[in-house]
This record gives sequence, C-alpha cells and structure tokens, in this order.
Amino acid sequence: RRGVQADRKAVTVPVRAPVLVAGPPGVEDRLAAMRARGALKVDVKGVTLEPGGGVDVGGIHILWRQGRATNRWVRTAVEELSELEWLHSDFVGIDGLPLVDLAQRGVVVTNGAGNYSRPMAEWIILAMLAAAKHLPHFVHQSDAGVWDPSPELAELSGSVALLLGLGSVGTLVAPMAAALGVEVRGVARARRPGLPAGVSSLVGADEWRLHLHAADFVICALPLTPETERMIDASALGSMKDTAWLINVARGELIDEQALVSALDRGALG
Repeated sequence: RRGVQADRKAVTVPVRAPVLVAGPPGVEDRLAAMRARGALKVDVKGVTLEPGGGVDVGGIHILWRQGRATNRWVRTAVEELSELEWLHSDFVGIDGLPLVDLAQRGVVVTNGAGNYSRPMAEWIILAMLAAAKHLPHFVHQSDAGVWDPSPELAELSGSVALLLGLGSVGTLVAPMAAALGVEVRGVARARRPGLPAGVSSLVGADEWRLHLHAADFVICALPLTPETERMIDASALGSMKDTAWLINVARGELIDEQALVSALDRGALG
C-alpha cells in the first residue's frame, strides 16, 4: 500500500497492479489522458460502472466521481462496491453523498476543493460587470437591431460587495473586485488574525444581515449546510437595496426560492 496525500490527510490505496478505479462513462479516457502526461505514478485501470452493466467489481477499492455522475449514480456505486476504501468527487459539494454509510464503512472521502475556484471567481466578476453595465439590455437591443444608449450605466468603483464565504472562491474574487474599486466586506465563521487580500473588513457570521442594506452586490459562496440552507430568506431579501444584485455560485438551496420570486415580482433587486 502507498500513502497518497489528499485534503491534508494521508489516504492509503492499494498498489496491486493494476489499481482498479471505478467511475462513470469516460473514466477510462480521463485516466488515459492522465497517463499520457505522466500524472499517474502507478499502473491504473479504469472500470466503467453503468446501471445494470453487470461489471465484476471485485478488487475495486477506489471510486472516482467525475463529469455528470449524479448523486443517484454515486449511491448505487457505493452499494455495489463492497471493497470500497476511497471515494473521490471532482466537485466541491459533498452534501449529496451517502456520508453516513461511507463513515460507517470507514471509506475515505475527498473532494475537488479548488478545482473550479478561479473560473467561478471570474464568473462573479463577469456577473458584477454585466449587472453594472446592463449587458442583457444591450444584448436584446443588438438582437433587435436597435441602438438606445439611454440607460445610465453604473461603475463598480465605489460599490460595496458583501461576500458570504471566504473559501477558495471568496479569497480569489475579493482581490479581483478590490482591483476594480469595490469595497469588499467578507463574511467568515471565525475571526482571522488579518484581512485576506482584497477584503476591506471582516464581518462575523452572526452580523452579516446588518450589512445587507449597504451592499450593492450580495455574493453567496458558502457550502450548503443546515445553517446555510435558505439563509437568503424573505427577511434578508427585504433588507437589501432595491437596486442590489444577488449573485449565487453556491447551491441553490442557500436561497429561499419562493421569497426570491416574490421579491422579483414586486420589482426588487437589480
């Protein structure tokens, strides 16, 4: 057995040649690409798992969730792989995994924290710029062959962003936004000895609602937990400026959907 470092914990995997790694359709191509660029240090063979595929799962200790593999696919695979020792998901969120069952079986679970942080951070900046510059309005005009420069465009400089979450995405987007003149107020569960790059002030997890009235952008970049589920509720939406924008790159369940629809129906937000 060989120790492999993942999420700051030593994960032990078998090195019997070849190491069998189960995954959804496409896993063999992904492993072949990794092998071609020298990323695999041991002999690894991919095993495709499909519903009712009748694949021999003996000797498979590793399950790789990737691509569009659904939570249902993962649950089925976990049930089928009686010798499973390690489940890795390319995604950051693990709320859809059968964590209780995995813990009882002693299966190590790792995720893809940081895999998509920069694209998501850049998407947040794109959304902020699109909102400030009324990009959808001008796209519709272009489609209709109309030119009307009358909408007053805002500038990001001088605006306030309330950043809910200072994880891998939040700590990347903060300096990007600050470089455009945005005052970034970062919300974190625990106090930190200093300010992360780009963050003008830290807000405690129990104080974020007090800053909603000042925010031009409320950005959700938190994991889905019992504490964060529907945290953006009717009260939070009602505390925001009518001109404020809500940007969510986290799970949809962080937002009370019906409350959001009601707010939009009455002309609030954006």
